Amino acid sequence: MGAYISGWASGGHLNPAVTLALASIGSCPGIKCRYTVAGQLLGAFLGAVLVWIAYLPHCGTGRGDPTAKLGVFCTIPAIRQYAANFMCEVIGTAVLLIAS
Repeated sequence: MGAYISGWASGGHLNPAVTLALASIGSCPGIKCRYTVAGQLLGAFLGAVLVWIAYLPHCGTGRGDPTAKLGVFCTIPAIRQYAANFMCEVIGTAVLLIAS
């Protein structure tokens, strides 16, 4: 969805997987592809450091509850009903696939 929306501005280079896929079909020249992937990896690393710094106090107080710490870095269902949780994932994936 993000590559589809931003494709006109950036060519859809949102992450290294997209860039390498475009390079494999010849849509990204070799040297530009290398610099783009390097910039994406550097940006991801810096973004991860900023998130770590922002949530550092939370990690210190959440030692007793591993689920609270996990919630900082990924989504976790508030109610674990596997069939309903699975359907939410199916619907979300379908929306992303239909939009592209």
